[in-house]
Amino acid sequence: MSASTCVLVEMGEEDPIISVAQLVAGLIGDADGKVVKECESLLEAGKFTEVVAKIMAHGGKLFADAPDKDLEAAVLIIGGLAQRLSPADAAKCVDQLVAAALAGTDRGSLRAAILFQLYNMTTDIKARFPILKKILGYVREAKLAELVAPISHHVEDNYKSWNLDAAETRAVLSDVFTMLAETSGNSDPNSTEAKRILDLQLLFLATFSAGEKLDAKGEEGAKAV
Repeated sequence: MSASTCVLVEMGEEDPIISVAQLVAGLIGDADGKVVKECESLLEAGKFTEVVAKIMAHGGKLFADAPDKDLEAAVLIIGGLAQRLSPADAAKCVDQLVAAALAGTDRGSLRAAILFQLYNMTTDIKARFPILKKILGYVREAKLAELVAPISHHVEDNYKSWNLDAAETRAVLSDVFTMLAETSGNSDPNSTEAKRILDLQLLFLATFSAGEKLDAKGEEGAKAV
């Protein structure tokens, strides 16, 4: 096992964020430790967001080449520590992790799992929904059909707590039932999949008030039910 494969798992007394910098340094071949030294200086100056920016400048390498456990640990360290910051600074840190996770479809299941981790650890409710929308797009792009059903249930169970307006609610429900339809291999209208799609279409239609004109998706949903 090379040094870069166990930096985080066996970090000992090392400051967690510096251990992530050490991991990145190993991945990019930074034999002189320039990245680590710069991160240590920034951390001593209390510039945590700049430490994250320095590390995430190599986010592509981190997400492509870090061992699974080290990548997950790095995300937990950065994302977890970021939650102690102001909402704006926390969002800056998490956004960089999300962007790196979305940057490729290799290791798609792992990247999706990390996106869910970031979504779950984000304490600012307003910041969670944009991450979820990106997860939906990534699952479709990476063709992770096995995740569509669990996501649909999560959306159905939680969307009312996100304080969305009608347009946002319609958009997320539409995305979910469309993805279910795309990935369902069962054409039987009485199948479990068909019933799930119908349930979500009914929730979608319920966002329109009496007398409100249906949009194209609404018309399509009304015909389906």
